[in-house]
Formats: sequence, structure tokens, C-alpha cells
Amino acid sequence: MIDANPLLRCFESLVCTLEGWAKGVEGYVDDSREILLRGQQLAEMHDDPLYKYLNLINQQGIMQYINVRNAIELGENLYILAQNLGVPYFIPEVLNDTGIAYEAAGEYDQVLECRPLYSSLNSIRITINSKMP
Repeated sequence: MIDANPLLRCFESLVCTLEGWAKGVEGYVDDSREILLRGQQLAEMHDDPLYKYLNLINQQGIMQYINVRNAIELGENLYILAQNLGVPYFIPEVLNDTGIAYEAAGEYDQVLECRPLYSSLNSIRITINSKMP
């Protein structure tokens, strides 16, 4: 569909996010990484930080099974991107996933650093949601 209508090219990185996630769930880790990397590159090409974030957060999830150090580094970069995007849910999501990577690496002090901030931001999310109609 995207090939038939060039105006839809801006959504190609989102398609990569969804397809990469699905491949990862199905156990096709290498395919998932390739697709998510392509989605990241497309998002960067279109200067779209939201779709870049979506591809990177999924890459971090895959990377936790392959190379914990890379997952931690990716989490640190994702944290900055999440802050820049300003979406309240993204920061706790990154902290949670990065905390899991720190735990797998045996860096328990870093896990504890992620958890209090994650908990406080999660309570903010709950407060905001409770005030919505």
C-alpha cells in the first residue's frame, strides 16, 4: 500500500515498528532487529522522534536477550529521547526496561536508581488518568 501511494511513506517507520515487534514475539530475533533498525533509520530520515522512539524501545527489548550492555546503552539514549518527547508514559517505560537490563547485568545499584523514579512517575500517570473524564 505504501509503495502504491508515496504520501504514505511517512508511516513506513511505524509499519517497521509493528512488523519488527511481531517478528520478535514470533522468535525471529535477527529479522526483528533488522526491521526495527530500518524503522529507526526511516524515522531519522523523516525527522520523526516519536517513531524513532517506538523502534528504539522495541530494539531495546530485543537487545536484552542478545547483549545486555547494548540494551543498557540504548536505554540511556532512550531516556534522553523520552524526556525530549515529553510524553509522561515514555520515561517510566524506559526506566522499567533499562532497570531489567541492569538487573540482568548484575548492576543492582543501578536497578534501584531506576525504580524510585519509575514509581514516582507512574504515580503521576495514575493521578493524571484519574482526572480525565
